Amino acid sequence: MVVLEEPYVSETLLNYLEKTQMPVLKNDFSVKQFSSHEKLNLIEGKEFLYQYHSMSSPLLYTVSEYALDGVCNALKGEYIIKQVTLLKDKYEFRKACEGVYKDFLFKEINYLDLFTFDISKIHLPVVLKPSVGFLSAGVYTIESFEDWKNAINDIENNFKSISDLFPDTVVGDNRFIIESYIKGTEYAIDVYFRDKEPVIINIFEHRFSSTKDVSDRLYLTNKVLFDKYLEVFTDYIRGLNFVLN
Repeated sequence: MVVLEEPYVSETLLNYLEKTQMPVLKNDFSVKQFSSHEKLNLIEGKEFLYQYHSMSSPLLYTVSEYALDGVCNALKGEYIIKQVTLLKDKYEFRKACEGVYKDFLFKEINYLDLFTFDISKIHLPVVLKPSVGFLSAGVYTIESFEDWKNAINDIENNFKSISDLFPDTVVGDNRFIIESYIKGTEYAIDVYFRDKEPVIINIFEHRFSSTKDVSDRLYLTNKVLFDKYLEVFTDYIRGLNFVLN
């Protein structure tokens, strides 16, 4: 079952959904696609939920985090939403993993407390970011008091206008997290689970121009990189899934 939402859906996916007749939630965005893809199997909200709950092992797919708000409200209290929240909320995720990473510093701070927080009590460097975030919005590398002051000023003057572009389930503006800065190469992984086993479909190396660069501009991949880390990351995700469940 599929939920389509802003800002984008590919022709490849739309053609696949037409061909397979997979149930697609009828919402404003999917109705727009229907004008050029009239074979889409659009299902009204109540019927969509009924079909979802009728499945022995319900599977729900969405291409956009913009869909999270509607999905979380429709399935409030269900196990899948607890897991989505755990993975989306950086502070809750780190709390769940703190038994594994015992030396990793992380601390949550409310928005108003940022302006009086004494950064000298924290061993630098650290990263400051929203507890619920997206696209590197509101992310800062803090290596000095000057960095901290600049970050707080930027949050006060600019972050609200950025966070207002997204639902609260995508970018929140009330809670922030300070965490250890980890030196080394960052990797991004696309993974799903089949019969409780992780299946990795993409491995990317995330390149940065400097320690201050927190952008999502450059991701690289190739077969050598994929083959080198497939087993390592599969084992890691398998262990992480055990911790989170």
